[in-house]
Amino acid sequence: MLSPFLYQKILVFITKNNNYIENDCFAIIGTQAINKVVKTMREQTIDISFPVKEGILKSLKETKDEFTKDILFLSSLLFYRKRKLSLGKAAELAGYNKVEFISKLQEEKEYIFDYSENEMDEIFEDVAKIK
Repeated sequence: MLSPFLYQKILVFITKNNNYIENDCFAIIGTQAINKVVKTMREQTIDISFPVKEGILKSLKETKDEFTKDILFLSSLLFYRKRKLSLGKAAELAGYNKVEFISKLQEEKEYIFDYSENEMDEIFEDVAKIK
């Protein structure tokens, strides 16, 4: 059971995010939804900015928003390639859901799964054990 304090915090959070739920209906959202709300409440967003010369944007023929989106995608791709971020976290960093991120990877002709030879051998060994 939720403490009255936590219940109130969740209700305020939901209300602030334009997802107001009447008190009578609140119990219906279930434990999973409450856990997601609590996790979201704990997770903070950090703004990161850096200077870019206007000539760079002109050379790229991109707006500030297009450049920002490209930088987010390319950095998430780099972290995904280096296995510093999972597919889901890389998608989140880039501002996509997993399916959109996979589609973007395909557009860029990037491998979704990049296994080493040893990892592939292990996978095939595991598959052979299943048969």
